Amino acid sequence: MGDDDGVKQYEDPLMGPVNKSKSGASHNGNSGSKNWSVIAAVILVLVLGALGYFLFQSQQRLEELSLRLETSQQKLGDVSENLQTSQGEIVGLQKVLKDSQSQLGAQGDELGRYKKLYSDIRSDQAEQGEKLQAIAVRKADQEEVNELQQAAAGLRTGLGEVQTGLGDVSDRLSETSGQVGELRDVADSNSKGVQANRDNLGNLQTAVDANSSEIGGVKKSLDRDYYNFELQKKGSSMQIRNVSLRLRNTDFKRQRYHVEIVVSGRKMNKKRVNINEPIYFYVKGLRKPYEVLVNRVGKKFVVGFLSVPKT
Repeated sequence: MGDDDGVKQYEDPLMGPVNKSKSGASHNGNSGSKNWSVIAAVILVLVLGALGYFLFQSQQRLEELSLRLETSQQKLGDVSENLQTSQGEIVGLQKVLKDSQSQLGAQGDELGRYKKLYSDIRSDQAEQGEKLQAIAVRKADQEEVNELQQAAAGLRTGLGEVQTGLGDVSDRLSETSGQVGELRDVADSNSKGVQANRDNLGNLQTAVDANSSEIGGVKKSLDRDYYNFELQKKGSSMQIRNVSLRLRNTDFKRQRYHVEIVVSGRKMNKKRVNINEPIYFYVKGLRKPYEVLVNRVGKKFVVGFLSVPKT
């Protein structure tokens, strides 16, 4: 027992390190295994974390794509609805276009009728101008009739004087019956001449009355009222209904004139107007125009008419 205890207590200096080396190696092997386990666990945690993060990012990306898809589908629905609305509007526009084309054709026909009506009105105005010129000529004939009447009055006065002289001659030449007879023949001849002049005057007066009746009928047959006027150069204004006319100047050589027209407080100066050239102007409240036309231009006067639409 003592020997065994002695042996146990004895340590071989050479063997001691060998036994210690084996024990240390075993201890180091266990430590390495533990380190590799930790590293593997850490790597696994990192991989799992990265995988989780990737899955999280993928889920968010998937949600974003799903939201975009839903938005795109909604936009596609809106576009489809807008397309249907646009198709309805196109159909409506096509109908409006068709109606507009129909209205355009109707307006074209109406424009043609208005052009024809305007041409007819111009023809009527030309015809009225000719009639008014004839009226002016008849007015001149009336002036000649007045001159003939004055001449007839002079003849009557001359006849009275002849008759008075005839009485004196009859008293003085009572002895010569032949000469008295001749004087009576002369007196009878003069009387016949006076009677013939009276007959001519009666015929002229009848013609004037007939012309006046004809003119009155022409005026009544028209849809306008006519007012004749004669304006003197440098004269005062002439008021015809609600229109004031004043002659400012005349150009007898070129047959033109300058007139001032005042209506409804509005003054118009018409310069260098040619003869038979109508002047149109509108009065408030009427759809048809007034018309001023001069058919005779003298050196110091003009003659024409004012045409007013009947109301």
